[in-house]
Amino acid sequence: MTAEHLATLLATLAAGDPAQRLAAVLRLTDLRDAALPALDALVVALDDPDAAVRYAAVQAIGVLDPVETEAALLWASQSQDRRVRVAANTLIHATARDRGPQSTVWRRPAEGHGE
Repeated sequence: MTAEHLATLLATLAAGDPAQRLAAVLRLTDLRDAALPALDALVVALDDPDAAVRYAAVQAIGVLDPVETEAALLWASQSQDRRVRVAANTLIHATARDRGPQSTVWRRPAEGHGE
């Protein structure tokens, strides 16, 4: 992916209509870790007026490096959108091992590390 392609996706995510914003988020999801530079824009998309864009954004964040996205998932877990909250919490639990014992997002207090 070129920087120009990423810039185009980010511009669409910021200014497109809901269908275009959703398509941009889905494309970023397909890019996986190559989309990590778009993390801030995906976090902003968690507050998108369109519910489908919000949900797709949390899914896109979920395919990125779990260590890099820890703060974004924590923020998403407090969303007013129930689907975003559930998806974020599911991702937090599913990626706990990948984030390691230093993670402060979720851990089992009795064991002192995420499982």
